[in-house]
Amino acid sequence: MGIHSSLEGGFTLTPPIPLHKIPADSPHLAANHRPDPLGPPVDLVFAIAPDYDTDTAPAAEVAIGLDIAYEGGRKSGRLVGEIEELLAAYGTAHIFTGEVIEHDEDGGVTYYQVRYDPNGPVVSMEEEDPEDGEAEEDEGCEEHRSRIVRLHAA
Repeated sequence: MGIHSSLEGGFTLTPPIPLHKIPADSPHLAANHRPDPLGPPVDLVFAIAPDYDTDTAPAAEVAIGLDIAYEGGRKSGRLVGEIEELLAAYGTAHIFTGEVIEHDEDGGVTYYQVRYDPNGPVVSMEEEDPEDGEAEEDEGCEEHRSRIVRLHAA
C-alpha cells in the first residue's frame, strides 16, 4: 500500500536551462506525459518559458524551474531520489532555490530543500510531527555526504 500525500511548491533554476540541453525524452518534460489515471511517472516537471534575454528570434525556450507534475494525492515515493537525479544532471551549473512541501494523509508535513555545501548541492528534508508541530531536521554524515536524507521509521 503506502502513505498517500500531496505536494506543493517547486524550485527556481538560476540560470535557466536551455531547452536544447534537456534530453527530448526526459520524463521531466510535461509534453512527454500521456493521460494516466495513476498520474505522471515523476513528481516534478520543468517549467518552460521563452528566453527574452537573448537576441534570437523567436525567443529560445528555457526551463526556469521545476513545478509539481500534477495536483491531487499521490503515493509517497521517490521524490528525494528524483531531486538528486536532477541535481546530478544540472546542479553544478544551475542553482535550485525554493522548496517542495509534502502533506501526508496522517497530517505530517515534510519540507524538501536543496542546500549547497563545499562538496556541492544536497537534498535536505525536514519533517514536522503532526502531534507536536515541531520540525526535525536530518543531518548528513561524512560517508553519505551526497545524500543527507534519512527516512524516519514510523
